[in-house]
Amino acid sequence: MSAAEAHIAEVARALADRHPGVVGLCQLVAAWIASTGQQGRVVWTAGNGGSAANATHLAAHLRTVGIIVVCLSESGPGLSAEANDFGYAHSFTGQAGGLKPGDTIVMFSCSGTSANIQNLADLGMKAGANGGLLSGMPENRPKAIVNATITVPSDDYGAIEDLHSVLLHAIVKEAGALLTGS
Repeated sequence: MSAAEAHIAEVARALADRHPGVVGLCQLVAAWIASTGQQGRVVWTAGNGGSAANATHLAAHLRTVGIIVVCLSESGPGLSAEANDFGYAHSFTGQAGGLKPGDTIVMFSCSGTSANIQNLADLGMKAGANGGLLSGMPENRPKAIVNATITVPSDDYGAIEDLHSVLLHAIVKEAGALLTGS
């Protein structure tokens, strides 16, 4: 089997083996996003590396339906300043000082154990925000304490990131349907 075939096979396997509650968790996160948008509150997104791309991707889709979104992974100067001044484990928390009750945070982390994601989740929970984590590597126990964790059953970074993209589109479609009543 070629490397390309192996990757596609892993994505298909992980999608087929997903936990039966994944759709319900996507609907829950979408409901938080829709409610946050209807209240004029802020949806915050974050991730590292390829997960940062998914955080930006989700933010871009949500902005098209009028939701206020801050993607903490988008600002190179903000991210590098916080990492330089306070350490990478706090690279998101300094940028998220405006988190308030009623906001929603959606975080992406393949391992589920990134310190900056964990610290952001802690900040969000203390602020009274709803928190969702899309992770992978089910053998890892995500360290971030959030309201909902959606775990992709794979330990392949590429497959996890691809499936996070599938899940973020499901969340966007569900949030859009809730916002439009369709």
